[in-house]
Amino acid sequence: MRLGKLKKWIIVLSALMIVSASATAASDTINRFLFKGKLVINNKLASLNQDIYSIDGSVYVPIRALTESMKGYISYDASDQTIYVEQQLASNKKSVLNDKIEDDSFALHIFSSKAEYEYGEPIEVWARLSNHTEQTHDISHGVSLIEFTITDEEGFASVALNGEMYFSTFQAGDEFNSTLMQQEFLIYNLNKNGLLEKEEDLRAYLNKAVRPSVLPKGNYTITAKTKYWFDSEAVDQAKTLEVSIPVSVK
Repeated sequence: MRLGKLKKWIIVLSALMIVSASATAASDTINRFLFKGKLVINNKLASLNQDIYSIDGSVYVPIRALTESMKGYISYDASDQTIYVEQQLASNKKSVLNDKIEDDSFALHIFSSKAEYEYGEPIEVWARLSNHTEQTHDISHGVSLIEFTITDEEGFASVALNGEMYFSTFQAGDEFNSTLMQQEFLIYNLNKNGLLEKEEDLRAYLNKAVRPSVLPKGNYTITAKTKYWFDSEAVDQAKTLEVSIPVSVK
C-alpha cells in the first residue's frame, strides 16, 4: 500500500475522531438538541461550561471552550474572518524506562514516561538518534529516520509504512528526536483488523468503532529502529540500530 493512500485514511479518521455521526439527507429543517453525553479529552472528562448541541445528527462543540479545555489559545481576526488556534504540543517528560544501542557513528535511545498506562491515557514514548562522534555524517534513510514498531503479546507487529529516500546531515553532537504518535495506535488497530486495504470495511469500522486510535489493554514491546547508509546508492550496505522497551496498558 502506498504511503499517500495511508495518509488519506489518516485524514479520514482525524475527522471522524472529532465528530462521529451518520450522514443525513439535506433538508430545509434544522433539528437542534442539547447533547447530553460526555466529552473526554486525553482520558479526562472535559468540563466546558457551555452547551453542546446535536444538529441534524452531528455534534457541535464551542471551539473556544474546547481549545481552552485543551490548554490552548484562541483568537479571531475580524479583518479576514480567520480563527487562530495555538496549542503547545511539546511537553517536559521524564522517563522511567529507557534503553540504548550504538554503533561507530550513532546512538539510538528509546524512552517511556511510564511502564504501565491506563487504557486511553496518552502513551508517552519517544526516541533519540545522536551522532556521538566528532565527525559530520551525511546519511540516506527512509521517510522516517526513526521508525516505531508496536508488537503485542500475541506476536503481532504493526509498523507504519516507510518508503522513499531522504537525506540528513548530522554534525558532531547533533540529535534527532521522534515521538510515538497517536496515529501509530490507529495503524495498529487497522492492521490488527486487516482493514487498511478494504475501503468499505474501513469506513464501516471508523463509523462504529469506539476510540479506534487508543491502544487496547495488554502488554506490548515498543521498538525504535533506524536504518541508514552513507552512500545514496549503497542501500545494500545499510546499517541498522534497533532498541526496545516493554509497556503495559491496563
